[in-house]
Amino acid sequence: MYPLNTIPADIRPGRPGCAGSPGTEALPATGVQRETASGGKGGQVTSSQDPDGNGVPFGTSRAHNDPIVLGHARALLTGSPEGETAYIEADLRATGSILERAADLLDFGRPVAVMLLGILQGIPDQDKPGAIIARLMDAVPSGSYLAISQIARDVAADEVAEGVQRYNEQAAVPVAARTHDGVRQFFTGLELVEPGVVQVHRWRPAAGDQDLDRNLAIYAGVGRKP
Repeated sequence: MYPLNTIPADIRPGRPGCAGSPGTEALPATGVQRETASGGKGGQVTSSQDPDGNGVPFGTSRAHNDPIVLGHARALLTGSPEGETAYIEADLRATGSILERAADLLDFGRPVAVMLLGILQGIPDQDKPGAIIARLMDAVPSGSYLAISQIARDVAADEVAEGVQRYNEQAAVPVAARTHDGVRQFFTGLELVEPGVVQVHRWRPAAGDQDLDRNLAIYAGVGRKP
């Protein structure tokens, strides 16, 4: 959603210090399907296997609105009955369209992981990102998960404010940083998975991870639908 060279280094996603970023390791060892919307220009398309190994089809549906990413994704799309992947060209605000098209692959009678990684900062408050999340989570059953990463407004606040302002002065689509409380509100009605909403590199860091005392201005969290 934003070129990395316009945002201060310590709030960029995908850096080694962000190894604790929430993802599929937060999910139980059962067949939880994935529905992903992600920002940035990167993206790898892979086939997802049923972790139970019991032959139940296991799918990944990924939404993105960057035509370069989509072209690359379609060239790489492969799948099998045990693990299929679909790429959807859509804006996250077109929630109904995304859900309708994702239902071609995902079974909404089984748990789904909704992964909004690096995307919500591109949805301004006036577009009601909380309501978008609520619509997505209303469509999935109990036992589904929501994973979020979001630029933080109250970590390294001056540096973040300067970087966001510099980007927004040049960008057609502005970004919005949010406070810890603001990110936590996105999980309203869900059970937060430990350690809750924290700076991204502190979300279940691997043994031996260093520099956990430094600040990274990205929040991350995972919630489970009861």
